[in-house]
Amino acid sequence: DLESIGVQAEGIFDCERSDAANLDLDGQGGRTFLRVLLHLIMHDYAPLVSGALHLLFRHFSQRQEVLQAFRQVQLLVSDSDVESYKQIKSDLDILRQSVEKSELWVYKAKATDELGATDAGGDAVSLEYNAALSQEQRNEYRKVKDILIRMNKFCVTASGPGSVVKPRKHEQRLLRNVGVHTVVLDLLQNPYDEKDDELMKELMCLAHEFLQNFCLGNQQNQVLLHNHLDLFLNPGVSFLIIPKYNKLAKIYVYLI
Repeated sequence: DLESIGVQAEGIFDCERSDAANLDLDGQGGRTFLRVLLHLIMHDYAPLVSGALHLLFRHFSQRQEVLQAFRQVQLLVSDSDVESYKQIKSDLDILRQSVEKSELWVYKAKATDELGATDAGGDAVSLEYNAALSQEQRNEYRKVKDILIRMNKFCVTASGPGSVVKPRKHEQRLLRNVGVHTVVLDLLQNPYDEKDDELMKELMCLAHEFLQNFCLGNQQNQVLLHNHLDLFLNPGVSFLIIPKYNKLAKIYVYLI
């Protein structure tokens, strides 16, 4: 009865109807559906049992899933909101692709024998580093750097040098909803030459700065980063990544 189902479906969004909260699509208050699933899980056929259990779990978790989905809804009410979303979405797609194929563009030091490693000075290492990078690699470093700079600007605002940095709550939420922080966290876990790769050190600095700005004055974003706190408390990953920048202190203030 498609007409009856259509009327009831429309009633879900009709707040004026007194019976809007008492929709019954099977005439049994949903019990028929549950009876069928419970019957199916008793069969001696693993794929059928697995599928029925999956539907059973979804049936009882769908309310929570809907609530979670609604929490991630963000209205773009102005032209600037729309433009910000388009820029963030475009940058996120590019950043995700770069992180996923990082092994193709991140610098890898050439293996040298023990004598050569002993005699090589800082200038020689720097020359080798610059000579080893192709134009494609440099373009990739630059592309990721530009994206991280833009992401940082979306998070906070400052009127001038030395002025108070203020969070942009609307943009922080938008960044959270599209999952930018997860891609940046993946970037931080990428292996690289911590001794010689100066361009990657700069990217790591910007990535940490983004996470600091991402959770500045934003409790929801702080909770998300707190779930990954182990990444920042591991000396091998955090404190030794960018020793000369010392950018990590702020993030603990925001998280605590």
